[in-house]
Amino acid sequence: MRIGWGLPQSGRARPEAWRKDGPWNYKFTGPILIGDTIRIRVKIASKRETKKQDRGIVVEYVTMVNQRGEVIQEGEHGLMVLRKASA
Repeated sequence: MRIGWGLPQSGRARPEAWRKDGPWNYKFTGPILIGDTIRIRVKIASKRETKKQDRGIVVEYVTMVNQRGEVIQEGEHGLMVLRKASA
């Protein structure tokens, strides 16, 4: 049996966002097995400005679910994101 593990790499898929300070409050509640189909639900938990006008922090709550509907990973992590210029 082989087991896959790790956090969703959402920051790498979006060039306007990058990970800030790694995962926060993240739980691995079950294994991801070869052949599993997984889905990821992401909810924006909070956002805040930073000292720099061109960026901010977004905290996402991520839930990873397998094909049986079992939650296998969940928790919060922060992303530093580029902000649009004020009009």
